[in-house]
Amino acid sequence: MKNKKPGLGHRFLKALNACYENLALNPSTQKRKGVFRHAMIHKFPYRVVYELHGELVIVYQVRHTSRKPSKKFGP
Repeated sequence: MKNKKPGLGHRFLKALNACYENLALNPSTQKRKGVFRHAMIHKFPYRVVYELHGELVIVYQVRHTSRKPSKKFGP
């Protein structure tokens, strides 16, 4: 693996948890693609794809943004 950076995994998990906390507080403010919503992870090229059911947030995937778009969950 090239360009290994110490602590990168820890920083990613911290950013992912911050994204989850933001979704818990403001789930309806993110971009929408059909019934699915997308939230970007700060400083990382990943996004969280989720759906709202009332106050329940269902996370379907955490996806790298440069990968081939998902037909089900959108770009």
